[in-house]
Amino acid sequence: MADLSETTKYRNSVYAIYDGSKQVVVYVGLTSYQRDGDRFVEHVNNDVGYPWHKSLFTDMAYQNPSSEKWPYYPRKIEDCKDFTPLETVSSEQYWWEQHGGLTGKLLNKQQPITLATFKKYRTDDTFRGTSIGFPAGWVPKQ
Repeated sequence: MADLSETTKYRNSVYAIYDGSKQVVVYVGLTSYQRDGDRFVEHVNNDVGYPWHKSLFTDMAYQNPSSEKWPYYPRKIEDCKDFTPLETVSSEQYWWEQHGGLTGKLLNKQQPITLATFKKYRTDDTFRGTSIGFPAGWVPKQ
């Protein structure tokens, strides 16, 4: 994990894996901006036990965007441009909550940041809140 007390700003992306057959987000994650496209391919190649793993699709359907056999797609949720590490992981937490992470609707169950950790590192310099798009008063729900 990045140093959440750091005030240097970076560019990262919060992304989702979308299940087109169910029309629902099933995974929310975080990656560097430079790895946007590569991260989904890593999931397909490495996530044994997940429904998008390549072993479940012998014809490499994930490489053919017009294939009806492949229901999973990457979706960028937020471009975290000029965000501190705390703002970035908080953005991931926000979207993880929005898509059902707390209620078990996502396949990735690990919460990106807890309320206790958020409170520990939050300062005026590490988290700018509404000025970068967070709802007023937002904090992790637990």
